[in-house]
Amino acid sequence: VFSHKPFLVLADYLTRCGIAVLRADKRGIGGSTGNYRQATTEDFASDALAGVQYLRSRNEIDLKRVGLIGHSDGGRVAVIVAAQSPSLAFIVMMAGPGIDGYDNLVLQDVMTAKERGATEEEAALIRSWVKRFYRIALEEKDDVTAKGKMQDLYAGRSPEEEHAFRLLKGWSLEIDNALSPYMRYELAFDPRPFLEKVKCPVLAV
Repeated sequence: VFSHKPFLVLADYLTRCGIAVLRADKRGIGGSTGNYRQATTEDFASDALAGVQYLRSRNEIDLKRVGLIGHSDGGRVAVIVAAQSPSLAFIVMMAGPGIDGYDNLVLQDVMTAKERGATEEEAALIRSWVKRFYRIALEEKDDVTAKGKMQDLYAGRSPEEEHAFRLLKGWSLEIDNALSPYMRYELAFDPRPFLEKVKCPVLAV
């Protein structure tokens, strides 16, 4: 992340404190098999649960003290796993969402635009437009139809909307990415029912 390796720093610190750390590449990245482009957060949760089970098979690991630390989507992963695995000792959510994916992405885009200097009027235009954009990905199940609607939405932007969008460019606003299995799952995902089932200690940062 901007030439910094936060997960390496975190893993190194925990290791120096005598806490064993298991890190793995995501599906299809580095030495991992699978297709990252076709995976969803649910798949990543399955991978993390496999990691937990692996740790519990190691003689040097205290079975009662295995937990998960996740950043952003990793926070979602940690919540899903904790809800399914009551014996997990703890989870740490770093910038993990506490609202559904649709509302989270709309909020994220508006806040990003404001951080880049958007006025309240420009932020309102962006909020209105991205809500319609993500709503298509959320509700239109056919990719071809959804893509056409999104292209029409882009083509129909007013001059004011186009000017406001100079401040906002993101992976999630690229049509093909917005219609990926990962994004469709994220938009529909609500962490609250999972959070209600979590019984272990939680550190949310």
